Amino acid sequence: MIFLSIEDILDKKNVLNILKELYIKDKVIDIDKNHKDLKIDKAKVIIIDYNEEKIKEYQKYKKILIVKLKSNLIKKNKNISTLLYKKNIYTYNSKNELREILTYIYKQEKRNKLIFAFLTVIILCIFSFLTYNQNKKILMSKKVLQEKKINKVELLNKNKNENIIFLGDSLTELYELDKYFKDIPLVNSGTCGFTTEDIIKNLKDYVYIYNPTKVILLIGTNDFTLTNDSNEEIVERIKHIINEISKYRPKTEIFIESLYPINNNEDESKVDMKMVRDRTNERIQEINSTLEEYCKSNNIKYIDMYNELTDEEGNLNIEYTVDGLHVNNEGYEIITKKLKKYIEE
Repeated sequence: MIFLSIEDILDKKNVLNILKELYIKDKVIDIDKNHKDLKIDKAKVIIIDYNEEKIKEYQKYKKILIVKLKSNLIKKNKNISTLLYKKNIYTYNSKNELREILTYIYKQEKRNKLIFAFLTVIILCIFSFLTYNQNKKILMSKKVLQEKKINKVELLNKNKNENIIFLGDSLTELYELDKYFKDIPLVNSGTCGFTTEDIIKNLKDYVYIYNPTKVILLIGTNDFTLTNDSNEEIVERIKHIINEISKYRPKTEIFIESLYPINNNEDESKVDMKMVRDRTNERIQEINSTLEEYCKSNNIKYIDMYNELTDEEGNLNIEYTVDGLHVNNEGYEIITKKLKKYIEE
């Protein structure tokens, strides 16, 4: 359920339209001051206008909080970061950003429900197996596990020596791997809106269960807008991801893609500044430089995709992008040509 506390009539209308697109409009709880506490308690997500007092009040409910920010609010009020950059708090200032956040939240919720259902079935099966003799229990366990393990692993070609995971955010999720890499066993573990912290939290479900031979990692661009962290903090989390994969899957070969460039030229009709936001190529290059040095020092393969995608001015080539941030088919053709050298070697 979603509890709405939006004063701006136009923005409330936008929110309701997005919820309708996502088929969850029927889960909206309208504001009722007389029974507000009861209704908020039923809600899983609260969407509100930015108001410090409201945010502090709603934080006590320990729900997912989505806050509408007005333009330039963060730049004017430096204290806002301590209030907003906490667990389960998201911010947006455009319809696209809200749609992306809600999509991510409901994907997570759906995934958690599937995992819970899967575990429940397994527990029930194990309980029933206890009534059988040991030999029969072992045979039945194997059968049930084979039948119930419904995930992408079943799609992999077990006769191949490779099992490759693409790990990252929307730049990876939107990459049509089956189109560009035919007859190669690949899993797309990209998720729209993911940050480095999200990757760390989901390594088991997004990497370990597939027991990959190779992992191609592209992550970090969403940290610029969804966190208030420095370049050093972002790089440290990427290093942590590398170390965790190496620890739990020591035979897995890890490839680090450089962060892709952006194009923030407002004179270009394609560029959508609501998507690009405050990302800059200067920060991206600083992170890429640090990552490249780290990879060289630790015998990790670093893939410089940044320079493959830039134009003469050092921006994301306008011919390779849909909005200044995300890549189009032409861009993915360039990326594929570069990655094939590493995948097929």
